[in-house]
Amino acid sequence: MRQIILLILAAYLLTACGTVVDPGPASIEFGCAIDESGATVLLKDRATHFPDGTPGGNIAWLTSLGRPVGSTKPEIVLSMSTGAAGGEVVIASNPIQLASPDFTVVYGTLSPALYFTPGIYKLRLVSGDTILAEGQFEVP
Repeated sequence: MRQIILLILAAYLLTACGTVVDPGPASIEFGCAIDESGATVLLKDRATHFPDGTPGGNIAWLTSLGRPVGSTKPEIVLSMSTGAAGGEVVIASNPIQLASPDFTVVYGTLSPALYFTPGIYKLRLVSGDTILAEGQFEVP
């Protein structure tokens, strides 16, 4: 009986230690501006609902990945919900240039020219076929 328990324990440990768990995409948060004045980049006036746009016009976004981005040229993909069973239409897809693939925090702004139509928008940070981060905001 003791040998069976040890074999089960060994199998469990091998499975637990050998399995790589994908944490899935990190979240992208939105706000009115990015504050780069301190040692840490901060998002000002966090929101997911922008009824009157933002004071500067742009919607700021920030993601803390918890792991290196792994690329110096990930893409930002902005899409809008079509309302039809989770359908989306891509509005813009643009590469962004990073100084290092080791960055764990990525941020930027979206021009109002991209989100002038009322609706629900999704923003994704993508590297190859991998969605690194995603978030959603609404413009009523």
